[in-house]
Amino acid sequence: MKNIFYIVFFAVMLGCGEDAPEEALALSRGVYMVGYEKNVKDINVAMLWKDDVAYRLSDGGYHSQASAVYVSGSDVYVAGYEDNEQQVENSLKNVILWKNNASQYLCKEMYLALPFSICVSGNDVYVAGYENISASNVYATLWKNGKAQHLSSENPIAIAEHVCAVGGDVYATGFEMDVHTTTYRRLWKNGEVQPLNDGTGIVSVYTSGSDVYMAGYETNAAGNQVPTLWKNGAAQPLSSGSSKSVVSSVCVVGSDVYVAGYETNAAGNQVPTLWKNGTAHRLSGGDSKADVYSVYVSGGDVYVAEYTTISVFGKTAKTLWKNGVVQDLQGRNITCVFVK
Repeated sequence: MKNIFYIVFFAVMLGCGEDAPEEALALSRGVYMVGYEKNVKDINVAMLWKDDVAYRLSDGGYHSQASAVYVSGSDVYVAGYEDNEQQVENSLKNVILWKNNASQYLCKEMYLALPFSICVSGNDVYVAGYENISASNVYATLWKNGKAQHLSSENPIAIAEHVCAVGGDVYATGFEMDVHTTTYRRLWKNGEVQPLNDGTGIVSVYTSGSDVYMAGYETNAAGNQVPTLWKNGAAQPLSSGSSKSVVSSVCVVGSDVYVAGYETNAAGNQVPTLWKNGTAHRLSGGDSKADVYSVYVSGGDVYVAEYTTISVFGKTAKTLWKNGVVQDLQGRNITCVFVK
């Protein structure tokens, strides 16, 4: 099993292009992006792009990549990894959390490990991802203030993709995979798997005041996944369920609820879609093969980021819309977008 993980992992790592200067991105303030660039030695270097400035998070001695970003107040948190050895095949991984460019190891010398999501609640910093401690098991992992907790799992592979914390409760979403490679969506609350109806999957959680919003799907009698929004447990379907639709992010601003995902049209193409208060708005200019989306609202502007999933171990941002208009990402290797 370990060899399979390494093959997939290095597929994620492959990139191309020249060593790029730290030039400005033509994006509005408040847009934070992370990923990597190749330096002159052909080594991937973890990067943060903030406003009009690019920051290198690593010295470029070993392969590194940033995979999650979160902004709280004036603090910028970035999570990623760095190889333990220089350009050595199957090198062990160190997971790193950067806060305002100061680094902290979350785990060291893992077969494979990757953070996917960051959340800050009060003085607590949560990072969701996974650790591959042994050759046979991958553990969905939640780091709180640097301390790892393995989330409950019944299968050999489990990955936490998203974390959200409010009050004393911490929600994480992700999936498990059994020995037959069948996947099961999972919702964890305070480290424990929550019971879901058959055919139901929770992908994203967002809290606003005392309200808890969840985005995901319910499977109808025809076997189609119906994109669904839950508010405090009450379900609201977002489509008729006549074709495959997927949602992967929810955001709430005031009384407005935004959900991002895609619908499949009559030609079988995936159409990027933003639902606002239950009404679907199609986005143009996206990637027909993209299947992961995130939505943010800042200063009245609505941003939707579209990602292509290379494997279960990583994703690459392909398109960013601002109020429905495609923004120029300048060919960067971007793995996560956050808008404050």
